[in-house]
Amino acid sequence: MGTGGMGVWVDLLRRHSFPVYWNGDNRCVLRGYYFARKGSLDWFPLREDVAE
Repeated sequence: MGTGGMGVWVDLLRRHSFPVYWNGDNRCVLRGYYFARKGSLDWFPLREDVAE
């Protein structure tokens, strides 16, 4: 997956990114968390397979 002209390629399955046009290190791709409401005030993080 390209990143909109930033010169890096992201591999979401392996969760890393690497530069396309220059030599450089691979970097880890981190996942954000999604939350769902439980009750009126409590929020809890969703599992990754549910959040997608």
